[in-house]
Amino acid sequence: MLNPSLVQDSKIEDRKVLTFQVIKVIAGILLIFFIPLEYLTSNSLNNLEKHALIRIQDDRTDSGINFFKILDYFGNHVFLIVIFPALYHFYDARKAMKIIIVVCISLYMHSFLALLYMEPRPFWYSSSIKGELCTSGFGLPSLEILLVTVLFIYTAAELFRNRGPIESTIAYSLCLALISLYVTAALYLGEHFPHQCVVTICFAFIYLTGAFSLDKYISNMALKTCFGYNENRKNSIYMLIAVLALFCSIIATNNLITNVKGISIYWIKHALKHCDNDYQVNGSDSFYISAWIFYMQGAVFGCMFTAKRLSMFWWMTPYYKRFIRSIIACGISYGVFSLFSLFDFSADASTFSVNFVAPLLIMGFVTHGIMPLIFAKVHLALSIGPDVDDETELTSYYGNI
Repeated sequence: MLNPSLVQDSKIEDRKVLTFQVIKVIAGILLIFFIPLEYLTSNSLNNLEKHALIRIQDDRTDSGINFFKILDYFGNHVFLIVIFPALYHFYDARKAMKIIIVVCISLYMHSFLALLYMEPRPFWYSSSIKGELCTSGFGLPSLEILLVTVLFIYTAAELFRNRGPIESTIAYSLCLALISLYVTAALYLGEHFPHQCVVTICFAFIYLTGAFSLDKYISNMALKTCFGYNENRKNSIYMLIAVLALFCSIIATNNLITNVKGISIYWIKHALKHCDNDYQVNGSDSFYISAWIFYMQGAVFGCMFTAKRLSMFWWMTPYYKRFIRSIIACGISYGVFSLFSLFDFSADASTFSVNFVAPLLIMGFVTHGIMPLIFAKVHLALSIGPDVDDETELTSYYGNI
């Protein structure tokens, strides 16, 4: 006779598989039909939606503006300079690297799509709309909405993978509530059209569906490009080749498509009505976001540098030590980025290289490569060699951690 609990577990697993198949079908439909349709109808949608944004603008309050400005700041990509180090030094380093890779590639995809679509922000499109932040870069996809959706949903999936349904439901509900807040902020502050917010969520949905479908491959890639120095060190070079190929692709897109199309003089005229005279109506800021793939590459090199000297389980210490590591790592990461931000250039190539690529590459290597070794020296991390790279062996070697 079959065990009732096993039968129940089998039914639950079958439902999960069926649900995910439905999700993949929806993602496919969005990719094939909905996204191209938006591209064809964007001008008509802008005309229809600008009136709604003007009405929202008339109802804005100072307290509402200030609240959503603060919220928008925490959804900015620059906030990742403290999120990534904290995640890596507090959580399982292997899973942290997996999350970092997925998020960094999503930021690259944001740049690629923004340069491809070249959609205006509402205050570019109409002088009657005031952008409270005067954010630079193209309007589609919304960086804040895409980043918050991918970062929090994917992190929640990793953190609550083996938890109960109640905990997972609460976590995903909080993520959806936060995403809703960022959509509201984008509309309230006049930074994005409604359809741009919807399409951004669709992009995030498609991207996350792909990431979850390739979960085993991504886990294996993170493990084999970041850990196991003797067996896998050549893989970090393959990652570098892939990053350089992506970099060449984004440059080609920017030069052959974005720069050729150019910026409408009316967008500049409308934007400068409410923004500062030095405000730039172009896609430079959208292009700069792609530099996060260099943080990913720096992190890969850093992890492999550590893997030559420490076990991949160097992070398995009491929580108070993890907390101290995270605070120090966040401070140093923020300091490095702020130092390079002191340099100001008029040329896009110099700004991209010095203000983005260089600090992100250095931050990635220092945070993931140098700092674990320093922490091991001062007993904030496990000082054990790479020969102990098995959890069972680690437990017998070091005891109950």
